[in-house]
Amino acid sequence: MSKVFKDYKEMKREDLITELTNLKKNLMSIRFQQSAGQLSQSHLFKQNRKQIAQVQTAIKQLELKNA
Repeated sequence: MSKVFKDYKEMKREDLITELTNLKKNLMSIRFQQSAGQLSQSHLFKQNRKQIAQVQTAIKQLELKNA
């Protein structure tokens, strides 16, 4: 189940970085499946990219808040 941006805003920076790493690994896996023609749920590609952007935004907001 995907998280909402509100959930990301409440996480600590270390947790966000871990989440970002996991999402990027997942995106790479989805790309491999897509190139091999094995991806049956094409919406996962867009959904994963959106989550990565949300996590990166939350990290940037934390950095600006603490600066």
